[in-house]
Formats: sequence, structure tokens, C-alpha cells
Amino acid sequence: MIVKQEVRSALVKIIQEQTKMEEAEFTHLESFEGIIDSLTLLEIVCEIEDNFDLEIDDEQIPQFRSFDDVVQLVSTMVQASP
Repeated sequence: MIVKQEVRSALVKIIQEQTKMEEAEFTHLESFEGIIDSLTLLEIVCEIEDNFDLEIDDEQIPQFRSFDDVVQLVSTMVQASP
């Protein structure tokens, strides 16, 4: 089973690829607002779905407010998946 640290590492890579930002630029932000636009966020969500074989509902996307929120949500989804 994938552990939270593995999820975190994969998410860092995904966000770096989509935003061209360094890890320190986004991991400690309280909010992605004004830093990552909605189109880029959707691209990140698509990459997360592909990478972790998940389906993220449109209603869940607003929960992706910060890097820690994404790590928590994806970790929970991965652990709940069969």
C-alpha cells in the first residue's frame, strides 16, 4: 500500500511538472489561490488521477486549496481504493 510520504513525493513531482515551480515555492503555501490558476489546477488533477488511478469528482476540486490539503485528500483516496 502506498504511504503518505510516497503520495507527497509523487505530488511534488506532478506539481513541479505542471507549474515549473520549485518545491519550496508551493509546499508551504496556505493557499494556491493567485499562485496556480484554475486551468493548471485541472491539469494537476488529471495527472493525479492518472498517476494514482483515481477518479476525482468536480465537487472535490475546491478542496485542493493548498499542498497539504492535496496530500491529505489524495492519501485518503489512495488508502480507500481497492
